Amino acid sequence: MRAFASNSFSGFSAVRSASDARRAMNKSLERLATGKRINRASDDPSGMAAVTGLSVQRKTLTERIKTFEINALAVGARDGGLAALGDLVGRLDDLVVTAANRSGLGEGEIGAIQTEADSIIDAIDNLAFTQTYRGELMLRGWDASAIGVSTDDEGARVSLASLKKGGRLDLVSGNLETAQRVVKDSLSSIATSRARAGADVKSVDSQIRSLQEELINTTDAQSRIEDVDYASEVSELVRHQVLTAAADFVMKMTMDLQRQSVRSLLG
Repeated sequence: MRAFASNSFSGFSAVRSASDARRAMNKSLERLATGKRINRASDDPSGMAAVTGLSVQRKTLTERIKTFEINALAVGARDGGLAALGDLVGRLDDLVVTAANRSGLGEGEIGAIQTEADSIIDAIDNLAFTQTYRGELMLRGWDASAIGVSTDDEGARVSLASLKKGGRLDLVSGNLETAQRVVKDSLSSIATSRARAGADVKSVDSQIRSLQEELINTTDAQSRIEDVDYASEVSELVRHQVLTAAADFVMKMTMDLQRQSVRSLLG
């Protein structure tokens, strides 16, 4: 009877060991399948809390980076528009200089210069009123009536729009010296705004790089807590498989010994 009781105790112990080993083996298999060391809060409560916090931080950083990238594109679009605007005003400057040197120019040639100037000013207004990015006007306030604003010798308000035919500074009969000043002021304003846009782009790029570095570090921290160490987990899986096989062997041996004990008692 003592031998039977001893065999029964060994059998119960083997069953418990086999159950524990199988549970641990299944957990290892799950971790290897998901690639995660923590798949539910019960795996590591404090680790899960840390991972949740880091996950929220990652999402916040990602959204901030996206916002900065959109802003960078908007500034880039504005700078591109200003560059095109600068090209148009630069050509207008050439026309004013040509018109100011009237020697050798016929009435028809001056009229042609004025016609081209009118076309350029119309193009400036079209650019200012139509170039958009994400539904927003990129060159709001850069139409011909709003740039190069100053007063002429008579104290009247003039702007780039005043160079159009019939304006106070038209290239046929207007004050071309004032017209040149208005054009130069316009070019200066455009250059200043482009320089500011360039500085804004550099600032945004710097902030994006800083946020990206923070995102990398946050992701790495989350990975160290959450992700499985494959080499270590495979080793654990093999160990649990061996323990399971050993426990199964002990259970089989215990059952054989119990059957033998029962037969001896009955015999």
